[in-house]
Amino acid sequence: MNEKNILLINNDVDLLSMFSVTLAELGYKIKVALDKETSKQIILETEIDLVIIDFTFDLAKPYELLESFKET
Repeated sequence: MNEKNILLINNDVDLLSMFSVTLAELGYKIKVALDKETSKQIILETEIDLVIIDFTFDLAKPYELLESFKET
């Protein structure tokens, strides 16, 4: 399988862990972020193929966060 990089953004550590393990078992490379700053840093350092974000993410408005990725 061609390894794809997935960025998971969520402030719930348990959910991040569950999704990370499951997706890694399917052959994906997983990056996780608990906050806006970490997610932006990962976007700058890593070619990400897919972003999965919690739309109840309370540390930043999800749409604004995703829009900010376009600027990087």
